[in-house]
Amino acid sequence: VDWVRQQLHDGPFIRRYRVSDGIEEGEGAFAICGFWLAEALALQAKLLRVLQERTFSPVGSHEKRRCQGRILAATNKDLEEMVKAKTFREDLYYRLNVVSFRLPALADRREDIVPLAQHFLKSVAKRYAKEVRAFAPEALEVLIGAPWPGNVRQLQNVLEQSVALATGAVIPATLVQSALRAEPQG
Repeated sequence: VDWVRQQLHDGPFIRRYRVSDGIEEGEGAFAICGFWLAEALALQAKLLRVLQERTFSPVGSHEKRRCQGRILAATNKDLEEMVKAKTFREDLYYRLNVVSFRLPALADRREDIVPLAQHFLKSVAKRYAKEVRAFAPEALEVLIGAPWPGNVRQLQNVLEQSVALATGAVIPATLVQSALRAEPQG
């Protein structure tokens, strides 16, 4: 994990790639492939070709270019099951699965909820120019006890709603509970 963090923050230039009719270029860069990759077999074939041949055609061109970028693929899908179901290419799975790690769900990392919530509180309050500085103890209990099917993104959304609606410096439990009820339940 530290190596990945170093590569993402201190390593080569990172650019999000747009893959549609072709693949955007980025010599020596990371391409960050999200969950969308698991949904499109045609894109999987194009990415596999780029990884194997180390060449690509820029969007709108037929010219071949060499590339030496790296791929960081992230998904919340079970790719092994998708390979078995033939909805994800097995050859691409093995090409991408050089170094892998699983990040446990937020519900399995309850000790991370309070530091993450405090981080989001600070950044959202600054963005909204609000003087919200803390959580009521009961609000923290609600946050820690929530199921978090949406993981960190859901926590961030709940905090954004709570800060936006806060009328004082401390977020009460009622605001957190209300934001959690407003979330669609998987």
